[in-house]
Amino acid sequence: MFAQHKALQAETRAYLREAVSANGKEIIIRLTSAMVCEMVTGIEAPIDHLMLLTCGTHDQKFIRNMSVNWQKRQPRSRYALIEDAHHIANQDNPEGFHALLLPFLEEVYCG
Repeated sequence: MFAQHKALQAETRAYLREAVSANGKEIIIRLTSAMVCEMVTGIEAPIDHLMLLTCGTHDQKFIRNMSVNWQKRQPRSRYALIEDAHHIANQDNPEGFHALLLPFLEEVYCG
């Protein structure tokens, strides 16, 4: 169920099913709980480094909204939507994800 809910591509869903099987439902429950807690409480103070915040265009609307709000509170951040991707955007659309990530990393590390 988790894989069907978080990924578009068959390969990505297979990866998630394998990851959950190998690690157990408990890790997914802990990760989800931590994510919800961070969404509710937010980050206490602005983070003093560049951040690239991404979501897939098929991600849940509340996740996209929270990411936009997070970006507004973090002055050194950018927000980008990955086309044709769900929550695991780097695997659903690796080309689209890397097209955003690589220039960001070049800017951060090559200035």
